[in-house]
Amino acid sequence: MTKTKYSLKNCADKEKSALVEKLSELSQLSWNDLYKAPRHGLGCEIIKQNSMNVPIPEMLKDDRKLLAFRFDAKKPMVGFREGNIFFIIWVDRDFTLYDHQ
Repeated sequence: MTKTKYSLKNCADKEKSALVEKLSELSQLSWNDLYKAPRHGLGCEIIKQNSMNVPIPEMLKDDRKLLAFRFDAKKPMVGFREGNIFFIIWVDRDFTLYDHQ
């Protein structure tokens, strides 16, 4: 996770709890199920790197797909998938990380 305003340390306790609960729910499903689920439910959506309002970390410069999963009233956690693991890079608690359209 990046050490920016989009890190876990800037989340309120309620948001941290909601994030952990969401991760627990997501971990019970297959990637196929997650891709089929509604994007504002248990599913995810692809976020284009050029819609980001922050610099892209070097590890993502290879045009790796960014995925957003929702937690705590549709706040996105954004990261990438590698194999069966989802790596969270940002927690967008104020909806300013990327252009939401």
